[in-house]
Amino acid sequence: MLARNIHFANGVAVFVGKDQEETIVLSETFGPRLLKYELKAGGLKGLEVFLDNKDMTGYVDGLDCAGTKCYAVMPSAISPVHKLWSMLPAAVDVFFRTFIMALPRRFAPPVQKYGGILEVDPSTGAFRYFQDPNGLDIAMLCGVTEHDGKL
Repeated sequence: MLARNIHFANGVAVFVGKDQEETIVLSETFGPRLLKYELKAGGLKGLEVFLDNKDMTGYVDGLDCAGTKCYAVMPSAISPVHKLWSMLPAAVDVFFRTFIMALPRRFAPPVQKYGGILEVDPSTGAFRYFQDPNGLDIAMLCGVTEHDGKL
């Protein structure tokens, strides 16, 4: 087993850096955070969080890596309530998330229209957002990929 305590890893991709070292990149939806696991020749470096909910504007979903960047979609904005309960111990946080997901749709909190794509360089940790905060042009994306320099 490479890692534990990953909650709802929705995107997994392999990133190959300039030095040809391979890194497994994970998008953890309910973290919300991006994780990386560097595979080093002769051993494993281990799991590392390189972006977490302090840096995120939305929940991350599908993930793809191409060239020197990885892209994760953010289909919805982070709920203010989630920011509060994510400060609780992990077991309580998981309980609240499970409870909310089990609610019938009519009782669940409304999902705010939002669309975003997070571009990140796993080697340096540099990132930037492409956002549509009102969900007018892009919303409810579940995956993204780069092809011929376009997303």
